[in-house]
Amino acid sequence: MKYSFLFFLFPIVLVSCKKDSPIPELKPSEFQKNYGGANEDLGKAVLEYPNGDLYIAGSTKSFGAGGKDVYIIKTDNRGNKIWTKTIGGAADDEAMEIIRSSDGGLIIVGNTSSYGAGGSDIFLVKIDTTGALLWQKYFGGPGNELGEDILQTPDGNFMITGVTNSSGSGLRDVYVVKVNASGTLLWSKTFGGPADDGGSSLCNADSGNVMLFNYTDNYGALNRDMYVIKINGIGDSLNSWLYGGAEYEEAQSIERTADGNYILFGHTASFGHIEHNMYGLKISGNGTILWQNDYGGAIHDGGEHGKQSNDGGYILAGRSFSFDAGFEQMYVVKTDEGGVTQWEKNIGGINDDAAYNIAETNDAYLLIGNTKSISNGNNDVFLVKILKP
Repeated sequence: MKYSFLFFLFPIVLVSCKKDSPIPELKPSEFQKNYGGANEDLGKAVLEYPNGDLYIAGSTKSFGAGGKDVYIIKTDNRGNKIWTKTIGGAADDEAMEIIRSSDGGLIIVGNTSSYGAGGSDIFLVKIDTTGALLWQKYFGGPGNELGEDILQTPDGNFMITGVTNSSGSGLRDVYVVKVNASGTLLWSKTFGGPADDGGSSLCNADSGNVMLFNYTDNYGALNRDMYVIKINGIGDSLNSWLYGGAEYEEAQSIERTADGNYILFGHTASFGHIEHNMYGLKISGNGTILWQNDYGGAIHDGGEHGKQSNDGGYILAGRSFSFDAGFEQMYVVKTDEGGVTQWEKNIGGINDDAAYNIAETNDAYLLIGNTKSISNGNNDVFLVKILKP
């Protein structure tokens, strides 16, 4: 495997995150909704269907068959609940991502300790828009596997990325699984070294290839770095690149941009910060850094998910301790095409709240995460719709 080392040391010039232009007046949240019961319920992903309905995926300890179950919530475009569904067995099961397949179905990926070969396996589920279960599959070995992200490839199949300690060359490795449209395994691959590596996100690239976005403790600087691998449709590594500073970086999401480049989001403890800040960088198809920036305040800020917005800029969601004394809050940052902050917003109450994913509608952004501020119990799924300025 060929590695390109693009990690950097101080001094470094970052794109300024200062507001160089007037900040647009943000409208109030159109709605904030919480869902759950007496125990812990977590929101991890949200999807807008073409008719405007919303599908939320996460986990619940309040309902279902086991200690923790996959939790799917369907709402209308105002967040009003239409139905909920739990999927799982006697042990712990959770969803991490939900996507719409080309046939209109819903594909959910996560983890299961109720089924499969090991302590935890990748859990892949297909349902229809009524919540009817069409099939479920599990992938893994005698150890533990985690499913973090999924996409549909141009050939109509699906590719999953995550983590394994059942196979590979290290303590944990990047684990990539490709299945057909019925969930049947086509192949699986591992990537990594003797220490920890793990897959966080993936996106389609050029010519049927795929970009994997990972973390690594094996390559690069002394601490954890971001690690991008480009693979072809049968899982062969074509190239790889490392990104990070002298301290710790965590990879969270990758997306191909409209101009054919790639946007990477996560968080960083490099660049002179005492705590983590949100971190975004744009790279070309050959791994060259086009720009990079960090976002946040003086305390801990974590970037969980980001995407290119319809106006060509970028929207990043996560969590922050910088803007409220003692409590974590949802934190969202909107940038222009060059990564310069246009506006930012923190959302929360008198307890901890966090965002883990973001989606865009024609007039708004949808944040999904968790809330203790307005929960029915320990933690509730938290859906917030923010109108665009």
